[in-house]
Order: sequence, then structure tokens, then C-alpha cells
Amino acid sequence: MTTPTLFDGFRRSAERYPTRPALEIQGEVWSYEALGRDALSLGGAFATAGAGDLVGILAARTHTAYRGVLAALATGRGYVPLNPKHPEERLARVVAVSGLRTIVAGREGYPRLATVLAGATDPITVMLPDEVGIPEFWGAAEFARHRAVLAPEIAAATPATPVEAVAPGTLAYLMFTSGSTGEPKGVAVTHANVRAYARTVADLLEIGPEDRASQMSDLSFDWSVHDLYPCWEGGACLCVVPEKARFAPASFIRQSQVTLWAAVPSSVGMMKSMRFLKPGAFPTIRASVFCGEPLPVAYAAAWQEATPNAILENFYGPTETTVAITRFRWPREGFGDDTGGVVPIGWTFPNQRHRLVGPDDRAVEPGQPGELCFAGDQIAAGYWRRPEESTARFCRLPDTDGTWYRTGDLAREDERGCLHFLGRIDEQVKVRGFRVELQEIDHVVRAAAGIDQVASVAWPVRNGSADGVVAFVAGTPATGPDSILAHCRTRLPDYMVPSQIRSVPEIPLTANGKTDRRGLITLLEQEDARCRKPS
Repeated sequence: MTTPTLFDGFRRSAERYPTRPALEIQGEVWSYEALGRDALSLGGAFATAGAGDLVGILAARTHTAYRGVLAALATGRGYVPLNPKHPEERLARVVAVSGLRTIVAGREGYPRLATVLAGATDPITVMLPDEVGIPEFWGAAEFARHRAVLAPEIAAATPATPVEAVAPGTLAYLMFTSGSTGEPKGVAVTHANVRAYARTVADLLEIGPEDRASQMSDLSFDWSVHDLYPCWEGGACLCVVPEKARFAPASFIRQSQVTLWAAVPSSVGMMKSMRFLKPGAFPTIRASVFCGEPLPVAYAAAWQEATPNAILENFYGPTETTVAITRFRWPREGFGDDTGGVVPIGWTFPNQRHRLVGPDDRAVEPGQPGELCFAGDQIAAGYWRRPEESTARFCRLPDTDGTWYRTGDLAREDERGCLHFLGRIDEQVKVRGFRVELQEIDHVVRAAAGIDQVASVAWPVRNGSADGVVAFVAGTPATGPDSILAHCRTRLPDYMVPSQIRSVPEIPLTANGKTDRRGLITLLEQEDARCRKPS
């Protein structure tokens, strides 16, 4: 039994629409035919280099990066994103854990190469498609045992013949996330997993060759998978958002005539605070998808007003379920705010299953909260070289068949079968001995302050339990801190009422655009250290 490669969707689009644009980066355009040709020439060089089953991609969102990804997939391999913005030590560890024998490096990755290669136990072949001659840095001693392959050698290689099918368990990519031990943890996602996702989303959004899809996420963030493969499955053009426009993309959307928009919800807050979300601001967008963190109702309403011709989908899914596995379509007429201020995560994709379980792993009673588990052909193969952790998370459940993934997320299913996200089991905080969901506090503060960008943190924490909660709001609240706290006291038990309401210019975001609660805790820690410092 075999499965088509993830490259197969791109290949079929290239056959149908060879001259249509497949990729656009800052005004430079590559057709399906041209990008496919570039990928297969690089794939041919993999064969002569003995690339192995996985290829590292040390590049940003450039032609070299997309060419490398497609070359790996076309030859039946998988890829490992190596983000040039990540710390060198982390990248070196990912290379060592992955056992890479080949890396495709763009120029933006050169400053990281020496340290990255130091993590390899065996010599590595480094493909440098942007170089016609040996770059000066390659003369350093750190590169002595490794081999460089330059553009002329790549061009001279016999182009690869696309692999039509692979075994079901063949990896499409290893996506490294943060591990509980501090070590990066690789989620092993197969060609079959991503093919299932790409087909579902391409059909759901009715993606076609006239579409222009945004690409804003780094390849090391699995939301990038949503950008790439449904787009190429439908024959659309992937429009790469410039780095400088990632958090203020309004001009890019208009100039690039984007029709398919995908982002994390925090980007809406940023654009709203900058007053970019005026009614009808983005008429070309016909479909918007948000994923990666809870989507506030206020954000959804504001975005829908700015994109009057678009459907709006809220997706949910951990990396282990291949990007996303549930969806909720925002009703154009809106709906009553009986959801805790957060848009539901909706219903599972076709051919996928969900189950809410209690501590005994059995299904909870209807309407009760439980841990959200999923089964289906989008469920990843497990964690790379972590058999015990894989067994714990990818498991069997009583009275069911197949392998289920335990998300560690709490959810509730309403009478319609619609799922509502309630937070992380392992991120629940304990305040004065009580279990607390910070999102519930966020919702109450958001309503009182009249500000969408709100984030609460447990503080201070001693011996695993917090004495209280500090709430941060971005900008100037509609009312003062005392009024906000008074409102909280009417809605929350006393142990959940924030001890402080702090105003900051902006709520900090992670590199992937998500709310950075850890950054807010660091701010409090630094202030505490300054106060304790002797004068």
C-alpha cells in the first residue's frame, strides 16, 4: 500500500496551469512550470549527494526555501525547517536529533551555518543554490569536514523524476516544538497526513488558479503548511508577505490583491490598534482563516467588517493533528456573546473523529468538559525518536478503534455538537489553591476595559501556586483600573480577581504572532528584581 507524495498536488497543478503564477516574492514571480523545474533540478542534486530521508532547510521565506521544500517532497523525502532567526544552539540540537545529511541553505542562513554544522555527528552536504563560487566563509576550519554544492553543480545534475507514491509512514516534515524538558521535540508528520489536510482545505475554501494566498508564517511554524499546500493543491499563487509587513500587512493585502488570508488572531489585534480595520478595507479577500490561538469574538466581528466579501473560518488543531482539525465558520450576522468572548472551534474535518474524555479516558457526559482527543488520517506518526512520549500521547482509548492523539486541551461540546475550547490542562494555573483558566479572566477584563488586547498571568508564583493574577491591557482603557477591578469583582470569584491592572503599549507577541504570556511574566520578574536590589 502506498500514498501519493505531498508534491503530487503541486505536480498536478503544474500540468493544468504551467504558466500560472505559483510563487510571488516582492514582485518577482515564478510560474508553476518554472518553480517545478527549479525544484526538480535541486532534487537531482540530492540524489548525487546521498541526501538521506530528511533534508534541512536553513532559509527564510525565499525562493531557495520553497525550492528546497518542493525538491525534498518531489523525491519522496521530508524536510526539517531550520529557522535562521532561531538561536544557534537550538538549531544545532535539531540538526543532531534529526540526523541530517543534507542542508539547503539560503544566504540569510549563512551566519548560523558554522554552529548548525557543529551539531552534526557525520559530514553534511550543504546545498548553496544562491552561489556560483565558494563563498569566503567556507574557508573557515569549521567547514573542513563538510561539502558544499554550488549552483553550477546543481544545474548540471540530471533533474529528478518526481516520485509518484511513498509508503504511508514516509515523513513529509519534522516540525520541532518546545519540549517539556527544554529539548526541542520533533513531530513526525507524513505525506499522507498533509495530503489529507491539503485536499480538505482546498475543497472547503474552493481554491482555484485565480486565487492569491497569503504566506506569512515561518516554515518552522506549522501554520506555514496551511499556506503552502492547499494553495498549490488548487493551482493558486502563494504571495509571500514581506518581513517588514508581517505585523502591519494592510498595504500588502491591497497591493497584492490577496483573496485568501491566513493568520494568527493576534494579528487582528495589531491591525485594529493601528486603525487598519476600517469597514470594507479589504474587498479582494474572499476567505479568511485564523488559527494558532483562541479567536476573540470582537476580533472576528472587526475582521468580518473589514472583509465584507469574505467567509471567516476559525480553525483549531495542535501540530500533532497536522495544522488544524476542526473549524467554525463565523456567521455573517454574528451571534450572541455566550461563548466567554471566544469564537468556538466548531466541528471536526471530514474523515476525522473527536472524543472528550475524563481522567479515566472514557467519554464524558454531554455538555461536560473533557480532554479533547482526535483520530483520523491527519494524526501524525508520533514524536521523533521519543517512543515513550509517543506512546503516552498517541494511544488507544476504551471502547474505540484506531490511534487517538491526546491534545492536553480542555473542551466542551454543546447541544449542537459544536466544540468550545476551554484552555490547556497543563497550563491551568493554581491561584491560592484553586484551578484557574486565565482566558476566563481575560474575557471579563476585556469587557470592562473596552480593549481587545488583554492578557492575564499568574503572579507571583511560589512553590507551584500563585498568590494572585496580574492583568495587562494594551493602550488606554475606556475606564480606570479601579472600575475594571470593580467589574471583575461582580463576575469572578475573589481568587480570580486581578491584583493589578497594568497598561502597556502593546501585548507582546511570540515570533509566530501569538500572545506571549511568558514575556509578561519576564517583565514582572525584572521589575521585582529591581525592587529587591539594594540602593
